[in-house]
Amino acid sequence: MRFEWLKLLIEGIVTNYKCPECNSKTDANHIEVLWIAGNNANLDIICPKCNTHSLFGTQMLQMNLNIDKFKKNLATNIQKISDKEITSLNKDLKKEKINVSDLFD
Repeated sequence: MRFEWLKLLIEGIVTNYKCPECNSKTDANHIEVLWIAGNNANLDIICPKCNTHSLFGTQMLQMNLNIDKFKKNLATNIQKISDKEITSLNKDLKKEKINVSDLFD
């Protein structure tokens, strides 16, 4: 595993991880690399608050992406939603007493 990949992985864990028991964040000092072989790694994330251990396994793959081409394809494949559809959806959500943010949980 390339050092840069491991560094990005740990930075991502520090940014996004929350302990499943107490919802606390962690830092790089509480992440232990248990095993690395090729592009695979196993890590132990230890909660600094409640000492819960979370085992994390990953496989890093390198992909050659053309970001500009991806953005262009994404932009051309977006379906347009009419004002009528938005108004109808809004009425349906209000009728069911559902908040839009509930749809993304």
